[in-house]
Amino acid sequence: MKKAAVVFTGSERAFGWPGKNASYLGATLADMGFDVEFYTSENDETRINELLAFVFPRADIIITTGGDNVIADAVSSFTGKKRILSREALTAIAEFFINKGQDMPKSADRSAYVIDSAKIYSNPNGIFVPQIITHNKKIIIMLPGPHMELKTVFKENIHAYLSKKFTPLFFRRKKLHIIGIEADEIEKKIKAVIDIEHFSGLEVSFSLLASIVSVDVEFTLKGNNEVLVEDRMRHLEKEFRDIFGLSIYGEDMQSLSQIVAKLLSKKRRTLSSAESCTGGEIANLITNVNGSSAFFDMGLVTYTEKSKSVLLGIPGDEIKKSGIVSERTAVMMAEGLLKLSDSYYALSTTGVAGPGPSDGVKQGTVFIALASRGAVTKCVKCEFSGSRAAVKKKAALKALDIIRRELINA
Repeated sequence: MKKAAVVFTGSERAFGWPGKNASYLGATLADMGFDVEFYTSENDETRINELLAFVFPRADIIITTGGDNVIADAVSSFTGKKRILSREALTAIAEFFINKGQDMPKSADRSAYVIDSAKIYSNPNGIFVPQIITHNKKIIIMLPGPHMELKTVFKENIHAYLSKKFTPLFFRRKKLHIIGIEADEIEKKIKAVIDIEHFSGLEVSFSLLASIVSVDVEFTLKGNNEVLVEDRMRHLEKEFRDIFGLSIYGEDMQSLSQIVAKLLSKKRRTLSSAESCTGGEIANLITNVNGSSAFFDMGLVTYTEKSKSVLLGIPGDEIKKSGIVSERTAVMMAEGLLKLSDSYYALSTTGVAGPGPSDGVKQGTVFIALASRGAVTKCVKCEFSGSRAAVKKKAALKALDIIRRELINA
């Protein structure tokens, strides 16, 4: 695989540019088939020179970022090529200040001195002159430091240059979100698929990333044949969907709440929530989605026995008889809310978030009920691990997954 080394300088770190630049360059170069490494240096010519000497044997291209003359002097010293005045660059810098309605400072002249024999490009948003230098059969690309300048220059010029210079490598990435299955179990289930895919003739990589209640399976394919890459990507995704079925709730940047919102909108159904131990977390997740007023009617936090009775119409003796954390209470909460809100669906939660047990019920015990028009109310007992905050989040996401599955099968 082709390798790229990106060098950031100290002056950039002061302005917070490297984070954005690293994210952009890392993703863009990876899509082009480069293995990318990042390095940082003090804004000192000697230090930058030493770093260039270190990374030069390790990479096919070296990208420096920083909009001052220190890094330009360092590249000049490293390559042994002088900086010479470019009339073209000087004119572009002068036009930059004219367009801003400002006088060009004398200090800006020095930015027009470029590396001898360098290929230069325009920078409409700044005065640093982007340059490409060939040195000992390798390429050094000098880019400005400010993020918008760097991004514009790379998108408009450098991307095309690299695409022509290097054999194109087609790259596809897919991330699937799986809920309700542990990471080690997922790994076992996909092992055979992974083993076979390594014989496809493509560069294939897989990774698992576990979050609080779900696991992301990310797979990437790279190869010189675009048709083959696309075909294998479709094949792999189908394999995973066949294995995990409804446990896959979304892909790439989709969240569980976005998926639930999309299904509610598609089915033209509405939802309300009555929450005890989750403290409004379900309502918070669903209302984070734009346009949620179209499908979310009401969210109540009925935390005490009194609020459950007053707001949801549950007789106090029924709660005492069943226990505030029980299947029966969860069902009564959901059914009471269904009547109150006139929604199509009503979710309820009651449980012990912790820390520690409550009234003999251990921490992490949560009952989640789903009531819907014209159907028997369903209730699930869950045992969650983790802190108070973790139990609340896990219960809320589990509730959303319950309504998601209900909507898919509706």
